[in-house]
Amino acid sequence: TNAVTKHSFYTAANTTTTNGTERFVIDSSGNVTINDGDLVIGTAGHGIDFSANSHATGMTSELLDGYEEGSHTATITIGSGTITTTHSSTLTYTKIGRVVHVVGRLYHTFSQSNVTTWQTSLPFASISGGNAVESGSVVGVFRADAVSGEAPDGMRRIRVESGNSFANMVFNTTSNGGDFGQTNPHIIFNLTYYAS
Repeated sequence: TNAVTKHSFYTAANTTTTNGTERFVIDSSGNVTINDGDLVIGTAGHGIDFSANSHATGMTSELLDGYEEGSHTATITIGSGTITTTHSSTLTYTKIGRVVHVVGRLYHTFSQSNVTTWQTSLPFASISGGNAVESGSVVGVFRADAVSGEAPDGMRRIRVESGNSFANMVFNTTSNGGDFGQTNPHIIFNLTYYAS
């Protein structure tokens, strides 16, 4: 309709809309408006192509081909001792393209304050590619004591190595980061990494 200024697409009229309902509009500037509804990508691997933009020398893709948000029930693995009580193990994630951001509080009671190693599962496996795609973060931990030369009071480091579907807690000089000095640490998880 009105081809000079816009093209409008309607769904059929019914008992309540005698002229139909305008759903999709392309205006004279080339802008597209979806009045009510979603843009559904019907085939995996397709999305929004930004190849008209300038890009850096190392560019490998300009296609935004996915979005997802949800929750992940974390599986915690420790190197020694046992998990006596699980208080909170749900993480929340948002995935835009291959970038995943995960937040939440992981709270467990352990049978001992030093569980040697600490590991949590992730909602998606990390992308392969070696050091260039490795991720990590510093997280706050309520009820975690300082470990001399390794970790400050109330803080710990998280590492996601290339190709892994889990994150490890690490110390300053060793990959074994399971000494909390307390048996019931609250780990405030906040991590961004690349999914495969």
